[in-house]
Amino acid sequence: MRNAVFFLALGSLVACDVFTPIEKRVQTMEPHSRWETEALKIEYVIQFPEEYSGGWQGDDYDHTFWKTRADEQVVFRYVNCGIERCVDFFGSSSIEGDIRAEDRNYAVITLPNSITFVNDAEEEVGLFFYNTEAASTGVFMMKIEDEYYRFVTVDFNPDDLKEVLSILVTIRYQV
Repeated sequence: MRNAVFFLALGSLVACDVFTPIEKRVQTMEPHSRWETEALKIEYVIQFPEEYSGGWQGDDYDHTFWKTRADEQVVFRYVNCGIERCVDFFGSSSIEGDIRAEDRNYAVITLPNSITFVNDAEEEVGLFFYNTEAASTGVFMMKIEDEYYRFVTVDFNPDDLKEVLSILVTIRYQV
């Protein structure tokens, strides 16, 4: 009898752990009043605190973005180049199944966590998928006309997630 109660209690604990829903985290897009605004893509801008250097470089053949914090512990990056030319977007991406990205060592990794980004009207405008390894990587995917586009990859330490999010919320369409 005692064994039956123990296994029943253990089964309840396991079931609770497996079926507990993951809390949905939401960030609202919002410009920062004191940070400089700069190009992220041809039609989009982003803002950074002053301790970041680098930025967007683009023409008809080169669309790259590399912004690094002074201590090199946080890096925002993208290079959208194909065989013949570079483009601002590589087309839409599905968000079904596992989201994968290359980390700072070019290893393909799975990004199991996500945060939803919304506008003032609480409409979804993007998703940030990331992992929580010692050297974390995340991918911000912007929603444009019901499709998701990989916008920028971020390499960071888990302790810097709040700072990364405070930068990502500044992304907006340049009118």
